[in-house]
Amino acid sequence: MVTGVTYVDAYCRYSSTMQDEGNSIEYQMEDIEKYCANNGLVVRKWYIDKAKSAKKVAGRDGFYEMIEDIKAGTSAPALIVWRTNRAFRNAYESHKYRKFLRERNIKLISVTQNIDEETSTGRLTTNILSDIDQYKSEETAEQVTAALRLMAKRGFYTGQPIPLGYKTVPADDDGKPRKRYAIDEERAPIVKKIFKDFADGVPPAVILDYMRTENLKTDRGKPFDYNALMRMLKNDFYIGTRRYDKKSDEPIIVENCHPALIADKVFDGVQ
Repeated sequence: MVTGVTYVDAYCRYSSTMQDEGNSIEYQMEDIEKYCANNGLVVRKWYIDKAKSAKKVAGRDGFYEMIEDIKAGTSAPALIVWRTNRAFRNAYESHKYRKFLRERNIKLISVTQNIDEETSTGRLTTNILSDIDQYKSEETAEQVTAALRLMAKRGFYTGQPIPLGYKTVPADDDGKPRKRYAIDEERAPIVKKIFKDFADGVPPAVILDYMRTENLKTDRGKPFDYNALMRMLKNDFYIGTRRYDKKSDEPIIVENCHPALIADKVFDGVQ
């Protein structure tokens, strides 16, 4: 039973990744509402960060709105979360923002974890739980990376933007419907011409004029400009390589995992 608190703010996050273990926003909200009903609490405001689609990870707009409300003194005297790793993504964030909450006398309540930030033992327990959560998150991330590498090696589509000259076709993975990359026969000759022209010394401005006459668009639906053309010409996807650049780790590189559209000799000449 939480005493001395009537109104609480609630924060939920779901990024639609394997690391969320299927605990949807609705699931988190239901558990929070049950907890509040059993403890005489009322949610003043919900802060939600939810992925917009299965391919897009949730941002942090809701979280930072909550932080700004706390700074402005307009928040409830307590913050309730389903689990602390929904609000704090790693041990550093956990320590930083729990300290932030304590300094402003905001009580932190976790529905699934019995923590008491008002005692040294409770704070120690929360630190240990944060380290465990980070370990589990990193372990899951490693599993996701391994699964991604395997999917790429087998030639399956994994949600990345589809380069000009390629398309996806239905594929079967032991009974599971998936997609594979395949050459787009309609656009492939255009892409080959672009690479050949550049290798032969045709100026980029002339190539871009040609691309505009063909009404070619980037994966974001915009006309190609010089920078987009350079990114295209440097993309080793065209020689059958899949590359996943990661900010904090070594990139995942898988060679010969889908049909090459550009010959190695031509690609090397362009580089």
